[in-house]
Amino acid sequence: MFNISKIRMPLRWVSPAVLLILVLLPASAFSTMVGPYTGQVLDSSTGEPIQGASVLINWVRYIPTPAGSYSELIKITLTYTDDHGTYKIPRQFLNVGLIAGLESTNLIIYQPGYQASIDRKSYGDLPVSLKKAAVVKLERIPPAFDHNQHYNQITGALRVSDIDYYEGVENFTGRRLSTKEIVNKIELMVDYWEFMRRIEWEKEWKGIR
Repeated sequence: MFNISKIRMPLRWVSPAVLLILVLLPASAFSTMVGPYTGQVLDSSTGEPIQGASVLINWVRYIPTPAGSYSELIKITLTYTDDHGTYKIPRQFLNVGLIAGLESTNLIIYQPGYQASIDRKSYGDLPVSLKKAAVVKLERIPPAFDHNQHYNQITGALRVSDIDYYEGVENFTGRRLSTKEIVNKIELMVDYWEFMRRIEWEKEWKGIR
């Protein structure tokens, strides 16, 4: 697949003819293929599969601008482990853009009562060991566990997985968003909110402040 998502040259260096070609290219020309991802989640003590664990993966791109680069969530996907503790996330095509680049891929596996597994790959997709038939062993939360630190670690890994606008304006650039853009951003966040619902539940249950 032709992929020009890693082009970094300033647009002023590109001739009008080249710009016209780029405009006419299909969106798939700016896409990066990632995945698929498969794995199994086990209890580290018993070796038994963990059913219903949340498996969330997100992709973040960086966008260079004259005022500096900023990060933006491209896509987020949430699934759950089955009776055998296995999960499957199909291959994804990410619209990275013409002058942007893939900043990070983040995989978080969480089940209440266990310590979350957090894996992050900067500037690229996850390594093969985390993509194909990965085995993740979650440790149960021990007594006197620091739930507040645990919560901060999870939310810290999701720091860019948040709506990047305020009152209809793009946070970094100040550009006013169209109604369609706002709807698309909200739809992007549905899996994130569902994932955070479980995290917040444990936070309230443990009385974390």
